[in-house]
Amino acid sequence: SRSNVWPRSWKRFLIDFMYGRGLTMLYPNLRLQRSFSTTFMERGGHSAKDGREEAIQATSLRRDTDPLKTVPLVLASQTNAVQRAMAELPSFARLGVFDLQHERRSAERLVQAGFAFTESVRWWGHHRAAAEGNPALLSAYAALADLWAGLPSP
Repeated sequence: SRSNVWPRSWKRFLIDFMYGRGLTMLYPNLRLQRSFSTTFMERGGHSAKDGREEAIQATSLRRDTDPLKTVPLVLASQTNAVQRAMAELPSFARLGVFDLQHERRSAERLVQAGFAFTESVRWWGHHRAAAEGNPALLSAYAALADLWAGLPSP
């Protein structure tokens, strides 16, 4: 995965999927760090601050949320102002594109980097299959590489 920071999060797989296909994401930087979404840090194995699964009931909300991870939401009364501001943005084609290392790149370069990444996934399949004596890993890694690269299923 491109990220080892979230060992139990679906986000790391989304990022790998997007990276493998050379996809980009546009997310607005709103005033006062307002956001369209935030985390409520629901209790469970994915939200323990020390990385361990919490023993507290999984349906309860945390009272000790991390202010760096929980940002204020856009209020209903602010949606018109946000819509006006977003309407003034330049076209998507005119916006700069940056890679995972925050280097400015062309969209074509992102697709090339994504292809190289999916081929490295395929290589790791060969490496692990040989190291573990498990030839089934070859097809599993190849299928994952093909999916992330957007190749049709065999």
